[in-house]
Amino acid sequence: MSTHKRAMVPVLISLLAVIILSGCSVNTDRSPRVSPDWSRGLRLGYGYLNQPVAMAVDETQTVHLVWCAWGEDGTSRLHYVALDRQARVSTEQDLDIPVSHPRRPQLLFDDAGELHLVWIARSEEGDSIFHAVIGPDGEVAAGPQRLAPSDQEVDRFQLYGDATGHASVVWANISEVKPGIYQLSLDESDGPLEQATLIIPDGHTPSAQVDSTGTLHLIWLKEVTFDQEDLYYAAFPHSQVTPTPGVKLARLVVGQSVILAGPKLGLDDTTVYVFWSLERRGGGLQGAGAEAWYLSFPLGRPAESKRQQIKLPTTSQPSYAAHQGPYNYTSLHYLDPQETIYGSDFVYMPAVVPGQREELPVMLMVKISTRTKARPQPVMAVFADGVLTGYQLVALTDSASTQPNVVADNDANLHATWTDLGGAWEFQVYYATTAPTAAAWLNRTSTADVLNRAFDLIWGVLSGISLIPVTGVWIMPALIWTVIYYVLTGEDDLSFWKAKIGLGTAVLVYLAAKLILLPSFLLYVPGLDQVPEQFASLLVLGVPLLIMGIALGAVYVYQRRAEHATLFPAFFVLVLTDVVLTLIVYSPSIFRQ
Repeated sequence: MSTHKRAMVPVLISLLAVIILSGCSVNTDRSPRVSPDWSRGLRLGYGYLNQPVAMAVDETQTVHLVWCAWGEDGTSRLHYVALDRQARVSTEQDLDIPVSHPRRPQLLFDDAGELHLVWIARSEEGDSIFHAVIGPDGEVAAGPQRLAPSDQEVDRFQLYGDATGHASVVWANISEVKPGIYQLSLDESDGPLEQATLIIPDGHTPSAQVDSTGTLHLIWLKEVTFDQEDLYYAAFPHSQVTPTPGVKLARLVVGQSVILAGPKLGLDDTTVYVFWSLERRGGGLQGAGAEAWYLSFPLGRPAESKRQQIKLPTTSQPSYAAHQGPYNYTSLHYLDPQETIYGSDFVYMPAVVPGQREELPVMLMVKISTRTKARPQPVMAVFADGVLTGYQLVALTDSASTQPNVVADNDANLHATWTDLGGAWEFQVYYATTAPTAAAWLNRTSTADVLNRAFDLIWGVLSGISLIPVTGVWIMPALIWTVIYYVLTGEDDLSFWKAKIGLGTAVLVYLAAKLILLPSFLLYVPGLDQVPEQFASLLVLGVPLLIMGIALGAVYVYQRRAEHATLFPAFFVLVLTDVVLTLIVYSPSIFRQ
């Protein structure tokens, strides 16, 4: 061996070790496409808080996002990202806003095109609410301003556009001094703001929507006991907000070890909706789980409200049918009674599309089951006239998803964000859309996709070596049959029919042993999660049959090229071809679980 070749040996061994230890994967920034309308999910970055990402879309379909992240100096910051029409990052930076532990940012464009950012941050007196105007390149054009007096401690708030086209905000003061919900219209300039108005004494957790007539719809909670909250509603024509006692809609029971998400207010052309969820973190007789509920009533008739639980299936392969609606989606999975009876045991964290159209899309986190795992994933449910019409699966990621947000642009395209649990104090921020231009860019095959598929093939070859002993389980019955057949007949020349019959019978025994003795092994066929349920069994059976067809082709080539083709060499050509292909195809899925 030459000196050059000897020098390459350790290099190749090191490369092989790296490939094996890394699992032969390239870290892709996109999730698989699982819906006919939604794009692949794009991972934008990381946040330090498990909270919704603020999002707003301008007239050019530029998507503006803000979330809480770690700055370069290790302190908490408000991180800004802008995506162009193709969902490519055009601007990314930490906002030049001095903050301490910012939380729950919200974004809103007013009719003048000003982008308003409101958030909660820690101050010397406690948590307060702040406001700034963000320029087109992510610079701070005005502010920041503190909105609440120093004697208030702010918990939840809602940013909305009022009937005049200006940005307004309602927030909950939870301090002992004049607690309740306050309302304030935001000035477009950097000048002083008017004093906020107390409109709901002792109220908290407000949620607001403005309909097409300019009427402001508002809901809130009032504490009854430590585990009971009363839900109230009020409507303000032309967004003229005045103090009101509101109308009581329902009483929510929130037990110990239960987390309430919401309530969130939503509208369609005929109906007012209120969504919330109750998440149990384990313990007790029921164990962990989450239930989502909604209350609905016709516009102007809150006394007719009715409450229903939201039940959605766990399947990762919904059967979509054509659908025509006011937003840019063309298909839905319509629910049948069986699916609602045996729904997922985790449905929670509702997020509502702002505005008012014929239908109301609502993002929820639903525990979706694949063949190897079950974890919460983003789902879009569609409501109309007080009824759950159908749903779409938005994404399937590798981790548990949480904290959804969804908005619509002027062209009725939907834009969604959510976070994936990536580790301690690390949350991956994802974005997906139904906008055609952006979806076309996000759905393209990237270099990382090609490398991942190539590495999957390499990993299949390498990892399959450890599974070679398992192959004896389905090889042995056919080998025993071949030996017995040869002993009884003494014929092994494949130019005669007796040997061909013996080989054909061995093929049947081999295939039957493979399908019967190792059914769970064959369930790891790649792509099973991406096909509809009615085709899953065809894929599970079809792949082993296709592999066997290739193995029979190898036997045919051996018989044509060998001077004297015999039974046992043909059998081992068949078996080795089938085993190698089987391990290459199935091993990556097994070792990635």
